[in-house]
Amino acid sequence: MDAVFGLGHLHHVFSRRDRERIVLSAIDAGFTQFDLAPAYGDGMTEREVGRCLSRRDVAITTKFGIPMRAIGELPAAVYFGIRAAGKALRRSFGATYDKRDFSPKCLRESLASSLRRLRREGVDCLLIHEPLSLDQFPALGPTWQELERLQRVGTIRRFGVSGPGELLLEADDLGLIPPAAVRMLSMDDRVCNLPATWFQDKEVRIFGIVRRLSRTLGPGRLDPAVLVDRFRANLPHAAPVFSTCRIDEIKRLAQAIQSQPANHGPMRIAP
Repeated sequence: MDAVFGLGHLHHVFSRRDRERIVLSAIDAGFTQFDLAPAYGDGMTEREVGRCLSRRDVAITTKFGIPMRAIGELPAAVYFGIRAAGKALRRSFGATYDKRDFSPKCLRESLASSLRRLRREGVDCLLIHEPLSLDQFPALGPTWQELERLQRVGTIRRFGVSGPGELLLEADDLGLIPPAAVRMLSMDDRVCNLPATWFQDKEVRIFGIVRRLSRTLGPGRLDPAVLVDRFRANLPHAAPVFSTCRIDEIKRLAQAIQSQPANHGPMRIAP
């Protein structure tokens, strides 16, 4: 499993040219796995990735379940104006992060819209996007079945769930996540203390790495080499999701990953 390049902050970059430079710089640095979601920029991130990478042989992970209006598909000046208005009025005109809809119907509609924006016929991985509570997991049976169906017909290669580490581990303990599902967890205390045996026969990805390591390494920007080394020391059996909008850091992240010993588990990057 390759290290993943996260694009959760791409929609904060105002310039279309700069957004393109970020995505293409990650490609040039060797990243081949990209993580995004419809809710990131209300469709803007998927649209930009589709524009930049539709003809590239890369693996795309996207998500579903956070209700949204695709204002990110509007011209950028209009989108940023709507966002500014929403901030001033303290309301959302796009994604509604305090609500979830994980129904099979929502799954199908969200994926269809994602594929249109991405200009693809399928994605490598589709994740349930951050359940809000443990109570939402028992109702996911039909949704897991629909994800399995989409995998069988080839629209998605893999499926899983992304969310807070503590919550997903509790759901996993109760057998509420299928064994074959990808687990994408935030880097927190319990996740960092998992035994190596827990990772066996699982595909595990970790996000929130900078936020976690900043607690121990102090404020300020972390050197990419230190970031990669500390992640490996904490979670040698998981794949990291690294994210930055700084071109210089993208290249340094890739170099730091490539310098890791080849036998150190799943963190690697294309040469």
